[in-house]
Amino acid sequence: WVRPPGIETVRSPSRANCRPRRESEWRDQWKLARRMHPEGLLWPYPPTPSLYRPSGTEGWLGLGWRRHWVWLGDGQLKGSLSTRPAGGRPGWRLLLVVDPTAQGRAEADLLPCALEALMSARAGFVLDYPRGIAAEALHALGFQPHRTLAWMRRPLLGAPKRDDDRDASQEMRSGSDR
Repeated sequence: WVRPPGIETVRSPSRANCRPRRESEWRDQWKLARRMHPEGLLWPYPPTPSLYRPSGTEGWLGLGWRRHWVWLGDGQLKGSLSTRPAGGRPGWRLLLVVDPTAQGRAEADLLPCALEALMSARAGFVLDYPRGIAAEALHALGFQPHRTLAWMRRPLLGAPKRDDDRDASQEMRSGSDR
């Protein structure tokens, strides 16, 4: 998903569950990333503790290269959004991790929080996120599909089944690609 520069940010109607991450919450954010991506695939940055661990040097120098927001549901961290420079061009790469029980809700709150904080007329945004999840919210915020991939996954034992699991398996059998 890409969001070109210059699009005005739509404010999220609900901000109660979204806020900047506290430094003390980095371990919870790391645990969520490991739980949602145990295979280590959070393109293009495989989840490592250093991605989430607070960096005193960065803050001390005022660089603000990495910023983090969290989304709380039922008093627990259910979603997180982290930023990194887009690399080679003005803008940001967004790393979004959302628990399946919060998908469709957390994205609609987390993304506007980050977009407002990072807004610059020259900055664009790149978000790698599976197609079919929160697509309506992404479109409403100005994101457009770009080189979307069908993320392959295998449900873990005891994991709740997702609606798009059936859609993906039907697509694979029919050979279709949206």
